Amino acid sequence: MVRTFSSHISGVFGQLSPTFGHPKISFGHLTSIFGQIRGNFGQNSKIFGHLDFQNKSREPQIPKTLSTSIFIN
Repeated sequence: MVRTFSSHISGVFGQLSPTFGHPKISFGHLTSIFGQIRGNFGQNSKIFGHLDFQNKSREPQIPKTLSTSIFIN
């Protein structure tokens, strides 16, 4: 009686283990998405640095407020 019950539990856990393995895949997917977002922010900061450099001769205040508002958001 106990043996059949324990084997039944192990069978249920065997069915559950694929679903436990599944969140790992989705977490890996999320980290890759965050990596892409981080890469995009890196590109944006380069672009803003470039704009900053161009606008320094004219009005240095505008790019600073732009960059700070972006980092706050």
